[in-house]
Amino acid sequence: MPDPVDQRRAADSGPFGGAQPGEAGQGVDGRPRGRAEEAAGSGKAPTRPSGIHRWLLPVGRLLFIFLCIELGLFLIVYPWSGYWETSYFAGLPGLWAKLWQSPYFRGAVSGVGLLDIWLALGEMARLLGWFRAR
Repeated sequence: MPDPVDQRRAADSGPFGGAQPGEAGQGVDGRPRGRAEEAAGSGKAPTRPSGIHRWLLPVGRLLFIFLCIELGLFLIVYPWSGYWETSYFAGLPGLWAKLWQSPYFRGAVSGVGLLDIWLALGEMARLLGWFRAR
């Protein structure tokens, strides 16, 4: 008769015989640990990225801010322009054309644009805080 402890160990090792969660190299959830988690587990301070990697985060944030502002301004202005009434969706038959021409729907689209601008401003504040912390 097989030993139940050996069967449990074989079942616990996972389908590919990998290490268990919490063992060396893995986090509690079973995924591989990152540098910060490994440093925290070993008592060492996490290392800062250096060189070009240090600037990837703020450049990515700047691109995100630019995208949010551009999209927000478009969503605020476009529903109230003359192009809105000549778009593809305005020519669809039935209820969709009524919805498209509704000022409430146009206001909702503009509201999404305002939320987009708000998101960009919040991200700008985070980015300025990041620069001040350096």
